[in-house]
Amino acid sequence: MLVIPGMNGRDLNDLDVVVKAGEEWVRWGDATYRPLATVPTLSPGSTTSVSIGPEGYAEWRDVEAGPVPRTIQVTAATAWKLYDPDFLLAGSGGAGGRATVPAGAGGWYLTLFGAAGYQVGVSVE
Repeated sequence: MLVIPGMNGRDLNDLDVVVKAGEEWVRWGDATYRPLATVPTLSPGSTTSVSIGPEGYAEWRDVEAGPVPRTIQVTAATAWKLYDPDFLLAGSGGAGGRATVPAGAGGWYLTLFGAAGYQVGVSVE
């Protein structure tokens, strides 16, 4: 461990690269980051059950935009958040709820929260 004078060793973190399901994720302190390119996409007309992994990490999904607005319905989540292309919070809810992705906008992301092994329902209309 490296102790920097004047900081008393506070807020020092190690950067780790960890492999999860064949993907390289980065762990910095107690936060874990996955590559944006590997986030699964929710397509229009789909209904899906998203499983929260054994670590209990939030699950991210890319929401495919298109020529018409998309309505997202979330059921059985502990909580959820929807982010716009600039990663600004555009919507959130508790156990369930609805949000709309405007037409033509790309790169919207949905984060789903729950306990390890929890099943969250998501549909995109």
